[in-house]
This record gives sequence, structure tokens and C-alpha cells, in this order.
Amino acid sequence: MDLLLDRAQSGIHRTAFILSQIAHSVQRVWRIQLTAFLVHGTLSSDDPLAAVNTSYALYDRAIPTCVSSQTRESITYIGRAVATVKTAQWEKQLPRSLATEHTRLLDSVLPQDTHAFDRVIATIRANVSEWLWKNVLTVKDVEVAIDSL
Repeated sequence: MDLLLDRAQSGIHRTAFILSQIAHSVQRVWRIQLTAFLVHGTLSSDDPLAAVNTSYALYDRAIPTCVSSQTRESITYIGRAVATVKTAQWEKQLPRSLATEHTRLLDSVLPQDTHAFDRVIATIRANVSEWLWKNVLTVKDVEVAIDSL
């Protein structure tokens, strides 16, 4: 993806247009994998974005360089949180409406639009964090943890 985006900056209009179109197509495919990771907590078996272990650490080669380090951390956080909730099979799961909203947000932006992409990932992270605080880490759990300290 990085190579295509770099080569799309060609001074030859026809070459730049073709490479830009290919870069957009590759970004849309990558975004599908990202959506599966962020919305469903699942990874592709062919070319995963992250290591399938307890940390869900992102592979550097799977993330384009136009994605900031802060956004990479947010992607890891969101994917890990969603996967943990899903695999734990708690009685509370992320609501379908939230997943639909996150999918819509991700479909509205490509990674090469750095600021808009960062904003979308930050919004998704805030939504997931808020849901976790309201449903997983309840006030009672926090009080118990504080009392035990």
C-alpha cells in the first residue's frame, strides 16, 4: 500500500491516476480486514493484521505508514477489547447498533486521509471504552477493586 501511494505521486498524470486507483482498491480491501478486527474481533487467517495471541500485537508490515502510531495503538486496544469480550462470552456483548455505527464510520474513510482516519479510530475507541465502562467494569466492580487496594 505504501509503495502504491508513493508511486501515485508521479508527475505523469495517467500513471498517477492508475496507481491512485489501485491504491484506493488495496486500501478498501485492507479496510475490510480492519473492520473485521475492530468490529468483530476476528482476524483473517491468510494475512492477519495482528498476532493471534493474548496481546493482539499489530504486525508492522500489515499497517500502512500513513497510519499514526497513536492510531496503531488505538487499533490494537479496540481489537483486543472486542476480541476479549467476544471470546469471554459474557452475558453482555457489544450491541449490534454500535457495530453497525463503527462499520459505517470505517466505510467513510481511507487510511491515506490521515486526519479523518485518526478521527474515526478515536471515535470508535471512545465508544468501545465507554461501553466497557458501562457494561463490563461496573461501579460495583470498581468499588470492590478500590476496597481491595
